[in-house]
Amino acid sequence: MSEAAPATVTEATKEVEKSKQTKGPKKVFVRATHGEMLHLFTGVRFTADPKKVELDSFTQAQIDAGKLEVVTLND
Repeated sequence: MSEAAPATVTEATKEVEKSKQTKGPKKVFVRATHGEMLHLFTGVRFTADPKKVELDSFTQAQIDAGKLEVVTLND
């Protein structure tokens, strides 16, 4: 049998928060599309060489702006 649905919105919210905590931050490989770029919060220097970093709000904004790009590495 499947698990019962949460009885209240509060219980559902707690379950979502719990699942977010267990997963941890998403890590991706990114590289700068033009020259070098410095992460304002962590000090990571992005170049043409891919770096594995946590996907935070700053990194996502730079990806959306086209200044960084996500790279898929084939091992």
